[in-house]
Amino acid sequence: MKLKTPKLKAPHLRRFSWKALPIFAIISLLASVGYLAFTPIPQTFAQDEVAQTAKYLPADTQLYFMLTKPDEAGMETLEELWNNWWQDPAFQHLWEEMMAEWGEEVSFIEDNVLPYLDKEIALGMRNFAAIADEGMPDVIIFVGTNYPTGSLAFVNSILEAVGEEQIVPTGTYDGIDVYYDDTAGIYIAFPEDYIIASLSQDFLEECLDLYLGTTPVEDSLYNTDNFADALDHIGSLGMFYCDVDSLWDAIAAAMGLTPEEIAAIAPYIPAYIAGSLSYTANGISTTVYCPLPEGITMPTGIGDDPLYAAEAIPGNALLYMSSEDMNAWWGYYSGIIAETENWDAIGEMLVEMGIIQPDEWPASFDEAKAWLNDFLGIDIDTDIFGWMTGEYAFALLPLDLEAMNGEDAYCPDFLILFEVENQSQVQAKLTVLFAAINAFIPDDPLQISTTTIGGVSAILLTNDAIAEVGASPGCLFLDVGSPTYLIIGSTTGALEAAVSAHANHTSLSYQEGYQGVLSMLPESKMGLTYINIHEIMDMVVSQMSDEEKAEFDATAGRFLAPLYAFGWSGTLVGEVGEEGMSMNTALYVTPSREFAVTEDDVGTTLELPEQTKDLGFIDPNLGNCASDIDVEILGCEEGSNIETRMVREYTDDIRSAFVLAATDAGLNLDDVAYVVEVDKTNLTAADIGTATITMKVGKDWADSYGIDNIKIFHIDDEGNCQILDTTFVGYEGDYAVFQAESPGLSTFGLVATSLPQAAKSWWSSYWWVVPIIVTVAIIIGVNVWRRRRTI
Repeated sequence: MKLKTPKLKAPHLRRFSWKALPIFAIISLLASVGYLAFTPIPQTFAQDEVAQTAKYLPADTQLYFMLTKPDEAGMETLEELWNNWWQDPAFQHLWEEMMAEWGEEVSFIEDNVLPYLDKEIALGMRNFAAIADEGMPDVIIFVGTNYPTGSLAFVNSILEAVGEEQIVPTGTYDGIDVYYDDTAGIYIAFPEDYIIASLSQDFLEECLDLYLGTTPVEDSLYNTDNFADALDHIGSLGMFYCDVDSLWDAIAAAMGLTPEEIAAIAPYIPAYIAGSLSYTANGISTTVYCPLPEGITMPTGIGDDPLYAAEAIPGNALLYMSSEDMNAWWGYYSGIIAETENWDAIGEMLVEMGIIQPDEWPASFDEAKAWLNDFLGIDIDTDIFGWMTGEYAFALLPLDLEAMNGEDAYCPDFLILFEVENQSQVQAKLTVLFAAINAFIPDDPLQISTTTIGGVSAILLTNDAIAEVGASPGCLFLDVGSPTYLIIGSTTGALEAAVSAHANHTSLSYQEGYQGVLSMLPESKMGLTYINIHEIMDMVVSQMSDEEKAEFDATAGRFLAPLYAFGWSGTLVGEVGEEGMSMNTALYVTPSREFAVTEDDVGTTLELPEQTKDLGFIDPNLGNCASDIDVEILGCEEGSNIETRMVREYTDDIRSAFVLAATDAGLNLDDVAYVVEVDKTNLTAADIGTATITMKVGKDWADSYGIDNIKIFHIDDEGNCQILDTTFVGYEGDYAVFQAESPGLSTFGLVATSLPQAAKSWWSSYWWVVPIIVTVAIIIGVNVWRRRRTI
């Protein structure tokens, strides 16, 4: 049976020359990112099913980039990510603008190109050394197809649709149709299932030999040791690979490095770098891996223990960095510094900078440490780094931008934390350290005092220099449930924020953005960095004028709004002597939803579509949550809208309002599943009537606290909180569904409550006594009855 070739038409599509086919292939690749996206390899996939195009590239290929179609599970995840982003009005507006300008082209590609893209789209490059002579490296592109009548027919059908001349092969290469244009420098081959285009005839034919089996696959990029090792560590259906070893000479020449500089850097250059990108419904993550250069070692054992410092970091921290075993890192780097060559180089650099005189630099690193010990009475190896064998962390708290720009001295709030094994030992070390500092600054010694912060003993430090910069540093020891931490704060306010965050469960560990980032990073980490994008953007926008904010929202704001948090971590993997470094990043997104309110809505009930959010990574019992609101619109102005956002985390003010409302009702606040924040533009309280909010949560979470104990809390525009009359609607699949009516719109929370222990009924506390009493009564009754019978 002969297959009918689908008819392709795009009468209004902008014309382009077939000579730009390689460029068209790249555009198709970019346009199909949503359809042919990077995705993690399912466990059922074998390694030989990945990067098939690498088998058709010669072993001296220096750069390789590949995308392939996701499997069924990957497509479902992609759909979840798309739906998550689609909830954001900024994304919808962007899509509408793009479709208005490029709608015909996008529709043409969606209908007539993407369905016939199959297998892999790949790019290979080599001969980068040609760039030094102002030449071009060899480039080749593979586009996998599943067109019914072959790849040549696929290309011609597209050319026909856009009114271009169709390709007529200029010949064949071992039975494969080819088109060679020496004048344009474009060489294209059309095997049945690939379009292969190159700027080099030799490169194309070498690849065709591998494709046809004329050259054995053992001579391909795929079978080089480095590429095989990369596949073991990347584990993705899409990847990037760069043979750094072979590119180093070209890179060094491009950078203009001297032979001496090249020789100094060369030992630290990895053999290759490989990377991949994957997605989840809540964000995007990347992995970059490279083997450690030969002879380079790293401290082992770091990253094996869980990181707890986030338990004492306020949830609104802008930046958080954590790692382990500073003592091991000190030993590693001090060993490098102590090498005579390096030590002399550091001294020469400081002399050139004018920081020291030539005769002031100690002869060796050991001599410098001995001088420090004699002068200050500190052994840097034992007194400072010796006890720093656990986790250490740094956090930058929100900045007061007005104070920073003011005339008065200002010190930002930041925290430095060290995990402590022996508190009394560290206290003794601190005493020695304070004495050493005072010996170093006898004219302005530290004034040391003690106080209590949130019930925790603290030490405060000050002197004239510290007061002049607006700081008020101090330190305290805080037990976060497992380890104890020495917490050093730049200000008393920073210490107060740390103690409060831990006591009130509002620390970073409870924040959605932080947990979302962690869920996309490997469990084992040598170090972790977390950036609170949402908090930073709120802080920056708060300083804008109304005009600036409006302009920001209309431009960059709509792209940045969903970006909630970003983080990265490093992991040492592999056996000792064969280690590699894996760097991972995670971008967590939480789109909001915006709904326009018009005059047509006045006097009606506006139904805001359901919004969903997967919170299972924070608590498996929460699972996938959802909420929707129906609200009576009584009036509106031009430009009115309602914006909603589902979040797991909430501010201290929201928590305080929830706790106060629960206390007033004689209840404990046990947990908050999530919060729905509602912002209104050009809508007053008089414009809003009764709102009905439906909040869905994983039934395991609801059952764990008891259905009757789940309440919907509402905070109005004035900050007053009330517990709404909450109805349990029932179970809906994996959801437990709750509903309540509210007198307005602002902030809602799905809260688990309980009765205080003292307020519980006798029955709830002592029900176990009843069966004992009944049993004793039966025994006594039976004995009395027996005695009467014997009498």
